[in-house]
Amino acid sequence: MPTGVEVLQTTIAVLFVPAVASATTWLARRFCKEPRLLLRLERLAAIYTDLPHGSMRDEFARRVTDAGAELNARLDPLSRKERRRKRKVIAWLVVGSAFLVLVFPGHAALGPAGSNIVSLALGANAVAAFLLIERDTRRERAAIDAEQTSERSALR
Repeated sequence: MPTGVEVLQTTIAVLFVPAVASATTWLARRFCKEPRLLLRLERLAAIYTDLPHGSMRDEFARRVTDAGAELNARLDPLSRKERRRKRKVIAWLVVGSAFLVLVFPGHAALGPAGSNIVSLALGANAVAAFLLIERDTRRERAAIDAEQTSERSALR
């Protein structure tokens, strides 16, 4: 037969799971970029509907449109792909730095100048990778735009 303490502990544990899930969801909506943009868009749209016609309503219409455009740009599949590729570059940069420090501790024997050169080389590689990723994204966008343009002209 379970004691009162065991029943209380079980009850608290069962109630704790949804509380943690709710808190995690709330925090994710506040600290992740896309949910923040969506919240901003929802708030602006709610204000917009209550405004009387005039210059203030026109200003909020512009803000709602800008927030929607920013959210659409964030949700763009190519932008997501670009961010994912940049995260991989950063992860490889961290792994490479850790590898140099742990496996080749002798590079520190080169002195501060040698460490600076290694750091600059890693940074230059990261910048070059970012530039190449952005170039590839621009090329993909141009290819998609050209394909859509040719499809539109074929339909006419």
